[in-house]
Amino acid sequence: MNKNEDIQGIYIILNKTKSTDDKLFVKIGSSKHCNKRYNEIRSSYRFNGMDDELELMRIIPCVQNRKMERHAHLSLKAYRQTGEYFLVDKTKLEERINMILNDINNYN
Repeated sequence: MNKNEDIQGIYIILNKTKSTDDKLFVKIGSSKHCNKRYNEIRSSYRFNGMDDELELMRIIPCVQNRKMERHAHLSLKAYRQTGEYFLVDKTKLEERINMILNDINNYN
């Protein structure tokens, strides 16, 4: 995936600073321009004086990105911290992502 390519879908951003060996602190959101949105979030963190290390873990391209985002949030509701932020173990996150990918045709 070209980092300059703007992709519509859902994105998963890893906050490395708030993650541990056991749990990943992630933001799951949707956008028509996922790479641009990631850069906006990084800039917002810096602007607000937060030097958390962020990484764009994944973009899942889809046309109905809002619908897919709601599906992802519901599937991880037990791990929600606040808003679009989740604290979840890597295995559970991968399991949920695979579940969503299996349903991808419902969102295109």
